[in-house]
Amino acid sequence: MTPRRRWLYASVSTTLPVVPLDTIALEAALLDLVLNARQVVAGADDGEIILEARVVTLSHYRSAFRREAASGECVCIDCMDNGPGFPAHEWRGHEIWFVRKSSDLGRG
Repeated sequence: MTPRRRWLYASVSTTLPVVPLDTIALEAALLDLVLNARQVVAGADDGEIILEARVVTLSHYRSAFRREAASGECVCIDCMDNGPGFPAHEWRGHEIWFVRKSSDLGRG
């Protein structure tokens, strides 16, 4: 049996600005994302997890956490994996606390 390989790639723009933020909260969020992605790709022969940090320009972005629209340059961090994903009829990613796995596997 050939051992399964897991790959973690990171791509960070060299032009990222300094951003005032809670570094402990960011580290915890990134760790959660990577651990969840690792569980998703666990069955793949060549599981890949990609983290990307880049500068993006927003125009009138609204979120559930802000009353006013944000615009201008900001840092975007993406976490992608090549796991199986959600079937189209089950996609509920817009629901903030939607979890599809059992509680013994983490927060979702």
